[in-house]
Amino acid sequence: MLLCPMAGDFEKRLVVLEPNAILRAILLGLLGGGPLLFLLAITGVFPIGFFGIHMTILGAVLYWGFRRHNQRAQKKERNVRANKEGIFVDGKLVVVRTAIKDGYFQPRTPGGGEKYGSSVRIVDKRRRILFEAELLGDEALSFLRALGFDAGKRRAEFGGGSPMFATVGRQVATSFGSIFAGLLLSTAGAAIVGPAASFAIFLLFPMLIAAMWPSKITIGIDGVLVRWLWTSRFFPMKDIRGVSEADDNAIRLILHPYEERVIYTSMRHRQSQSLIMRNNRDAIIARIREAHLRFQEGGGAIDATALVARGRQKRSEWLDALAKLARREGGYRDAVVRPEDLLRIVEDPRASEDARAGAAFVLRTTADDDMKARVRVAAEASASPKLRVALDATATGDEAKIEEAMQELAVDDEAPPAARI
Repeated sequence: MLLCPMAGDFEKRLVVLEPNAILRAILLGLLGGGPLLFLLAITGVFPIGFFGIHMTILGAVLYWGFRRHNQRAQKKERNVRANKEGIFVDGKLVVVRTAIKDGYFQPRTPGGGEKYGSSVRIVDKRRRILFEAELLGDEALSFLRALGFDAGKRRAEFGGGSPMFATVGRQVATSFGSIFAGLLLSTAGAAIVGPAASFAIFLLFPMLIAAMWPSKITIGIDGVLVRWLWTSRFFPMKDIRGVSEADDNAIRLILHPYEERVIYTSMRHRQSQSLIMRNNRDAIIARIREAHLRFQEGGGAIDATALVARGRQKRSEWLDALAKLARREGGYRDAVVRPEDLLRIVEDPRASEDARAGAAFVLRTTADDDMKARVRVAAEASASPKLRVALDATATGDEAKIEEAMQELAVDDEAPPAARI
């Protein structure tokens, strides 16, 4: 029986996917036994002890994957409770709320080689799984809501794939292209500069590492942000019509008007039926759909946004008008804006970025602790880099960062087209 489906504590008897104790012991044995063999080799007791270095590296890699993917988890029925303090199992606090970085729903398709049902996953800042239990969609969202990690309160981050290594064809083209570029630079450099330039061939390795570097996908209630190396692309939620599978390691964003963009969620493997690859893709799709639904449910502050949105004003005009409104000086469109109205704009994902940032800028002079906390929640739920910085700075009261963030949001001096609200 689900006791608190909408708010407050979540409490239910669940099937918890606990880490496999035997597998963890084996991996820890590799990590601990490797250095021991190495020490035995140094002392001459065990001549082939240098094998311990390889054992340690292998153990570290396998243990890293074990903590992130929870392979061969053991199913145990437990009484689970989740609230603002953290996660309790059989009455014992096992995960402190402050240790949690992300929480998300992990859908799984029965009969597709899966040994577990759909679940909710809780991870730390290193993406290590702190807790996982089998739950269906609505109950998983209630669980996350009890912790404050649903799409309406917190953005979620996922590891993505490098676009250069997303398909087998791209992997081959990038690898041979890097080798050819390295040889060309080495040969040309040796002919022009001298033999010392032949070391340019070693540029091949950093080039390949850069090409393989994974992307990061951030999903907020206001949009989807994809970052790879020094590049980034933000897809506002108001432009997203839907999301679907594109491949085992890719999703397709369907945008207005009738555009599509493919986002790679992991590197392409030769074994295209990788469950881990598909699970990552499905978790990202589920989070985007949840955030999109919450975005559509938002609204109600549209009428008041005209008071704080930039519209067709120049940067200096907009910032001066906001400062005047914050000082509550008369004459600015003869408008009086209540703090409650400004807070609704800040929390409304359908309002434009400049309107939400402008409302937070004005609100900062009158906001109490509760209002600042709600602004902080709005910042945590946003995936837009500029808006997130502006809201964070407003919540913390950092005037220097607030000014810098507002300048970033209005980077040009010319008046932009009328803002879409």
